[in-house]
Amino acid sequence: MLWLFVQILFKKSRIFIFAEDNIPWASWRSKVKTLVVEDGITSIGDHAFYSLNKLAEVSLPDSLTSVGFYGFSNCVSLSTLILPDSVTSINESVFSGCSSLTSITIPNGVTSIRSFAFSGCNSLTSITIPDSVINIGNCAFGYDNSSTIYFRGTKAQWDAAVGYSYVGYGSIFSTTLV
Repeated sequence: MLWLFVQILFKKSRIFIFAEDNIPWASWRSKVKTLVVEDGITSIGDHAFYSLNKLAEVSLPDSLTSVGFYGFSNCVSLSTLILPDSVTSINESVFSGCSSLTSITIPNGVTSIRSFAFSGCNSLTSITIPDSVINIGNCAFGYDNSSTIYFRGTKAQWDAAVGYSYVGYGSIFSTTLV
């Protein structure tokens, strides 16, 4: 049973890092629809829930501070996601390929959104970013995204956060900054 196996992995306050081709529940990819990460978990490792293609609902605990590279990448059925305020950084490609994701509100404690974090999220139409974000990586929102970005800081803060990165390399030109 997947639930028992996941419970065992969660007991140490983190979910282990996996290689993309060595995820213990890979054979369950097309069966998992709901994921509840219990309170006390502080980190989710690289590729932990990579390509769970039926995953539509995720519940993350307030204790969570980080999700590893590609943590939820290619979860194509994931349409909504609420990140807890305890998360401080959005890692590289963590939600890339989540093509059903329609909106995201970045929590107030986040300071960095790494490269390709939301690349391939083609249904993403609304992104809310707090003024705590001081760094946004290359193509963080993909190449051809036509989202509206709500940045809760000043234009100067936005310019400082994106710096010389290619935030939208292609998408920034079709993105509306509000």
